Amino acid sequence: LTASVGVAVCSGPAVEFSALYRLADTALYQAKREGKNRCRVLLNDQTVVPPETPDEAFSTPVQLHALLESMDAGVITVQVENGASRVTYVSPSFFTTMRRTPEEVGANGERVLSVILPEDEPGFQAFLTRTAQTGEPTEYTYRVRVKDGIGWRHMRAARLSADPAGAPSVICVITDVTQLKNT
Repeated sequence: LTASVGVAVCSGPAVEFSALYRLADTALYQAKREGKNRCRVLLNDQTVVPPETPDEAFSTPVQLHALLESMDAGVITVQVENGASRVTYVSPSFFTTMRRTPEEVGANGERVLSVILPEDEPGFQAFLTRTAQTGEPTEYTYRVRVKDGIGWRHMRAARLSADPAGAPSVICVITDVTQLKNT
C-alpha cells in the first residue's frame, strides 16, 4: 500500500476553503505525477523543494520548519505525567498566532500554560491527560489572558508516543478562535 499526499498551507489574511482545497488538490496531483508514495507541499502557492526519496518526506528540518513557520496555528508538544503537564516544544508560528513573545511564555514554552484562565485549567489538564492516556485525537476550547482582556483558543491534540518507560507526549495544534466566539 502506498500513498500520494498533497498539502497546502496558507498564511496571512483568511483564505477561503475552496481556494485552500484547490491548492491541496494541485499539490496532490504534483505528487502523483512524480510516482508512488510521494508527498508535495505548497506554502502560499510556492512548492517546497521535494525530498530526495519518499522516505524523507517531512524528515528534513528545513521542510518541517518552513511548514511550522507558515501555519496560522501554534504547535506545541506537551509531556503529561501524574496529572501534570510540561511543554517540551513550541513552534515558531505559536508566538505569531497566539500574539505572545518568547519572553512572555519562555523561549522553550515553560510558561505557555500559565496564560490559561485559572477556572479553565482543571478542564485543560483533564483534556491533556485523557488524550495522553487514550491515544484518541481530541479537541478542546478554553480561555486565555490576552493584553486586552480574554481570548479563546481551540486545541486539537493527539498522543505522539506511549513509551512505557517514560511519560507520554501529546502534540497540540492551537488556533485563536476569539473572533468566532465573540460573534
